[in-house]
Amino acid sequence: MKKILIILSLILIISGCNSNKNLDRQDLLNSDHKEWVKIDPIQCFGNPWEIDWVKNNQNDNLNYPKNLHSQDLSLEEIEIIKNYYNKQGIQIHDLKIKWTYDVVCEACNCPKGYTLYLQISKEDVDKMLELGYTINQY
Repeated sequence: MKKILIILSLILIISGCNSNKNLDRQDLLNSDHKEWVKIDPIQCFGNPWEIDWVKNNQNDNLNYPKNLHSQDLSLEEIEIIKNYYNKQGIQIHDLKIKWTYDVVCEACNCPKGYTLYLQISKEDVDKMLELGYTINQY
């Protein structure tokens, strides 16, 4: 019985944290107190959450938790992103990705191929704009 409860809990966690590559307009509507911001992450561990993780893990980028079996972010990577911004004083209320590029170059300043959407408190929008994010215009 315990095993069944654990398995069901894991399924709920995984489905609840799905980064959802099939977003539609309704998924990214802003509320009175929250706003969606977006950015196109780049390759070669050039994103601030990746840089921070690698620095705090003996510069070992080989063990960075990537989801090799899916285009979705791994649950660990979602937590890394949320934790990074939490350390910056920015709470991430929700996180979604949408694959926006069919082809990308392999240079380190090229996008990974998806847009990262973060739902934040409206009071944190200016901080995120300073970090290179743009406001999602739906």
